[in-house]
Amino acid sequence: MKSKLLQKHFPFIFIAVFSLAYGCTKIDTTNIGSGLLPIVDNVNTFDTTLEVSVKNYTDTESDSTYAIAGKVHVLGNINDPVFGKTYANMYFQVSAPSYPFTFPVRADSLHFDSAVLVLKFSALYGDSITPQRINVYPVSTDTFNVYKKYVSSSGNDSIGYRSPYLISQDVPYNSSQLLGSILIAPMDIRPSRKLNNKKDSVVSAELRIRLDDNFGQSFFSAGAIADSYTNDTTFKNFFKGFAVVPDVSVQGNSLMYFVSTADTKLQLYHRVDKRDGTKDTTVQTFAYNYANSRVANYIKRDRTVGEIAGHLDNDTPDQVMYLQSTPGTFARVTIPGIENISNRIVHRAELVFKQIWTGPQKTEEELTPPAYVYTEIFNTDSNKVIRRLPFDTLIFNSYLPGIYSGGYFSYVGGKYNAAFDNASHLVGAYNINLTRYVQAIITRHYKNYPLQLSLPYLPIRFIVSDGLQSPLVPLASGRLKAGGGGNPQYKMYMRIIYSKIK
Repeated sequence: MKSKLLQKHFPFIFIAVFSLAYGCTKIDTTNIGSGLLPIVDNVNTFDTTLEVSVKNYTDTESDSTYAIAGKVHVLGNINDPVFGKTYANMYFQVSAPSYPFTFPVRADSLHFDSAVLVLKFSALYGDSITPQRINVYPVSTDTFNVYKKYVSSSGNDSIGYRSPYLISQDVPYNSSQLLGSILIAPMDIRPSRKLNNKKDSVVSAELRIRLDDNFGQSFFSAGAIADSYTNDTTFKNFFKGFAVVPDVSVQGNSLMYFVSTADTKLQLYHRVDKRDGTKDTTVQTFAYNYANSRVANYIKRDRTVGEIAGHLDNDTPDQVMYLQSTPGTFARVTIPGIENISNRIVHRAELVFKQIWTGPQKTEEELTPPAYVYTEIFNTDSNKVIRRLPFDTLIFNSYLPGIYSGGYFSYVGGKYNAAFDNASHLVGAYNINLTRYVQAIITRHYKNYPLQLSLPYLPIRFIVSDGLQSPLVPLASGRLKAGGGGNPQYKMYMRIIYSKIK
């Protein structure tokens, strides 16, 4: 079965009202009219291409991404022949429906039946057929429940909060106490279904893991009932949280995405004694609670077993560009010669590159290229990234969160476009519009720094405010092997369409 993680456009409120202020450098402000470029006739309008140089690096900065509560988290393991192996563990807490919590009847009338962990399924990246074994353990560290202090800007108020975990931070768990396990192919995760007894009621897709009976019964013990349900602190001290971990001895080939919402929960099924002597079966739900449940999502890459291993961090120009989503890799593209071009009107300047089809077909269909490639500039003088292309305040403005729609990509480019390679394989083609950037180097003599291309999870480097929370490229989803400078079949190059100034 073909299975892809849909990389969606995330809606934002589009607020951008700017006047024309760039003079001759403001040549191409939108995609509107991009098909009306003057015809290249080598009399009035000319066309030239520039060679580029590509170097691949590990993006250590992307390890500083946080696992955000209430968002989609990754679980599973995958073996990518090009980029290596990926392992992803999920950690989260659950809470009682309210505090103090009480069961509907006295303890001596409660009869435990079963315990089930429910994870709300969101999407899949990779192979949907190959089964994976998923194990559940208890979190063993008290720090998973620790509050830290935040001092407000006034310096007077201290507010308790749960410090988020980085995706590079693992959480200790008790691997000797297996709470539950399931061997399942992603395609068999319980599908969405409509409840027969409730009109128009639909339950979303979910992964259900039966847990150990002794663990479930511990929630009904006299000690737990007496001491553990008074408030959230006593409950979290009683049960610190779940560690949901792929069994690395069973090599899967997919990453599953689950949403940390109230639909991710622990369900305790039990029977209660009724006054007429019969027993009634019911369920108590301890769910993830955004307000007081902590989460972590540890994602580990092992690129030593992939084709990419010999192409990273050696500062050597490469004929192949390797971009991997967070925690990922990036490439720096140098375009020598722009600074030597005489003054002229640039109608269009674009960086052109195409995905390299590696095969087999099944792998190419499952490990898909990204919907977007993000562009920045690397300042070789300070060894720092410039978080915006110069003079693009229409695009790079802290009050313009329309990055996915009318903003960044509609102007700069970097969107996936379907194309065919020389062997008629369907691949991704990318044309990054750098017209104003090139015009600025030619007209205003700004330094020609390398471009930095990446597949970031959150482009928070693009927005001054950290209110942008929807991902550009979902965690660990998407990778791109593309032609670099000097590639004999899939050459990356800069194309410039221009007119001379008379």
